[in-house]
Amino acid sequence: MKRGFTYIELLLVIIILGILTSISAPSFKNSFNDLKLNNSAKRIAILIKQLQAHAFSRTEIFCLEVRSQEGVLQPLSKVNFRWQPLKTRDIKTVILPQGINLLLSPKDKMRIYFYPDGSIDKTDVILESGKNRKIILTLEDITGNVKISGIEQ
Repeated sequence: MKRGFTYIELLLVIIILGILTSISAPSFKNSFNDLKLNNSAKRIAILIKQLQAHAFSRTEIFCLEVRSQEGVLQPLSKVNFRWQPLKTRDIKTVILPQGINLLLSPKDKMRIYFYPDGSIDKTDVILESGKNRKIILTLEDITGNVKISGIEQ
């Protein structure tokens, strides 16, 4: 008597694996999108805290330019009365991954200012991804705290 699997048995196992993979693939995609969204929120929160500390230690006003359409948050400093990209090793421009939408509230706001006393402009930074998933970073003006509210379904 021969030992092993028949061709039919192997074919059934492959079909079952294919069905299980097709069922679980959408949840993997949603998990990956949630991971991108969470990572983006953390990167923005770190950038905000870095700019706040930089403004406090340098006793200067700094600015974060938010280009929502491009998904870019660029730190700026004032040089010869003009806003220029900030050139430091530690504070870098944040470029959001594709599929993450960036909004500010109030909607007409395009820049967030960081003051030497540690305060910042009161703003909500809203990140959206996929099916109504979003994270809101609330910047408190006087204390300069950044509160992150989780993913809303």
